[in-house]
Amino acid sequence: MRIRIGTRSSRLALAQTEEVKQALLSYDSTLEIEIVPISTKGDQNKKASLESLGNGIFTSTIEHALLDDEIDVAVHSLKDLPALMQDALTLVPTIKSCDERDVLICKVPGMTLVNLPPHAKVATCSKRRIAALKRIRNDLEFIEIRGNVETRIKKLYEEDIDALVLACAGLKRLHLEDKISQYFDIVEVIPSPCQGILGIQVKKDSPLISIFEQLKDEATSKRMYFERLFLQTLNASCHDAIGCHVTLLEEGIELDALYGTSHIAFHHEIIKEDIEHRIIQIAEELKENG
Repeated sequence: MRIRIGTRSSRLALAQTEEVKQALLSYDSTLEIEIVPISTKGDQNKKASLESLGNGIFTSTIEHALLDDEIDVAVHSLKDLPALMQDALTLVPTIKSCDERDVLICKVPGMTLVNLPPHAKVATCSKRRIAALKRIRNDLEFIEIRGNVETRIKKLYEEDIDALVLACAGLKRLHLEDKISQYFDIVEVIPSPCQGILGIQVKKDSPLISIFEQLKDEATSKRMYFERLFLQTLNASCHDAIGCHVTLLEEGIELDALYGTSHIAFHHEIIKEDIEHRIIQIAEELKENG
């Protein structure tokens, strides 16, 4: 059986897709798997701000390739995938996630957010991260930054920037953990919904669905479902300041969430019987209050 997996052409995207490829080969070593790099709108335009380019800038081109049968599977960083997707497509249960936290990389070794110099320049294009960090240090100057992980790190050392905020998962998947100066606690900087999780997308009638069912990581797939439910209820832009993290407990879940640049964060403990209802209710309340 031949399987074509489409993904972005960055080194991180290819590393993530290699994880999916190896999972498939562990299921059936006779599978013929081809990784198909695809250039997306976000990859092609590296000068414009992410917000000006709209939703799905790193995913829509890959989704169209899937719809046109140019590939059989799409692999995304799930946090990049908009809340609503094409009707003909579905997300399958996914493999084990990577570290969901955000991290700080400082130009000067040994520094952390607290001991950066006054009015330090911190690079990130995430409204969510900016809102969180302003609560810790309201004197910081935030610089918008574009490019893949390696490009951003290069800019940190070459340009007038003191620190850089990135997702931990990307650094770990690229074996760049040694660059990390500080790990942010999940409550301190609530991650983007599904951060660290790989979104594996197929057509709804794909015969591959049953294979991925055999490969799923139960805990990651549950977290994916609950955090996507929160995101879908908000139905907000992927450029909005949205944070959501679900911790699975034996008796239910813990939900840490925020919506909006005021960074008013909420912590909820939800029992098993109420999970879906309460997630929808919390998201709707946050949306109402802006």
